[in-house]
Amino acid sequence: MEGESSKKGKISKRKPNWNEEDTQRLATLAVENREILFSKFSRSVTSENKKTVWAEITNQINSESITCGTRDVDDVKKRWKDIKLRVKKKEAARKQGQRKTGGGPPPNVEFKPWEMEVLTLIPEESIVGLEGAVDTDLDTSCAEKPVDSTEQQSQESIVDPFIVYEVDIPAETLEPGPSETLTAEDTSSASQHARPRGKAAPKKRTNTEDEAVMSLVEVKRQRNAVEARKAAALERIATALEAKLIK
Repeated sequence: MEGESSKKGKISKRKPNWNEEDTQRLATLAVENREILFSKFSRSVTSENKKTVWAEITNQINSESITCGTRDVDDVKKRWKDIKLRVKKKEAARKQGQRKTGGGPPPNVEFKPWEMEVLTLIPEESIVGLEGAVDTDLDTSCAEKPVDSTEQQSQESIVDPFIVYEVDIPAETLEPGPSETLTAEDTSSASQHARPRGKAAPKKRTNTEDEAVMSLVEVKRQRNAVEARKAAALERIATALEAKLIK
C-alpha cells in the first residue's frame, strides 16, 4: 500500500493546454518586451535581463490565467516558439497562394489577433525561406510510379547536345594527313640532325649569368689596360736611362 501511494505521489498532473486568452497574453507581453527579449546582447541587454523578463511574463500569465497558474519559464518559452513557427508557416502559405493567383486577390487566410502580433516580430526574410518548403504530408504516389521499359529506353536514347562523348577509333582506320606524311629524304635528314641520346640540351643562360660574365670580362679588360700602362711606363724609364748613360 505504501509503495502504491508513493507511486501516485510521484505522478505529476498534466498541465492543461493553452487557451486563446493565455496565448493572446503571451503574444502581447512578448511584443511589449521585444527590445530586451529579441535584441542582440549588449551592455544594456544581457542574458540576465532576458531571464528576468521571461520570468516576469511567466508570473503575469500564471496570475491572470483561469485554466492554469503553474506554468514555468520553460513552458512559456516553448509555447512562444511553437506559435511563432505556426504563424511563420501560415504567412508563408498565404504569400505562396497569392503568387499562384498571379498577383490577384490574396487567398482567404485569416489571422487571429494574437497571430497578427506575433507576425510583427517575424522578419520578412525568414518567411521567404519557407515558401518553397515541401510539405511532407503530400501524396508521394506519383514519385513512386514505376517507369515503363519503353519509356525508359526512349529516355536513354536521347543524347544531350552539351555532353562530349569519347569514341575509340581503331588505329588501322586512321590515315595520316598532309603534315603527317614524311618522305624518305625528310626521314634521313631528321635522323642526321637528331640529338644523340644521353646528351642533354644546352642550358640557356639566364640574365643573371650573362651579367656575371660581362662583369668578369670588364674586370679582365681593366687589368689588361693597367698592365699595358705599366709596360709603357717601364719602357720610357729604360729609354731615359739609356740616354743618360750615353751622355
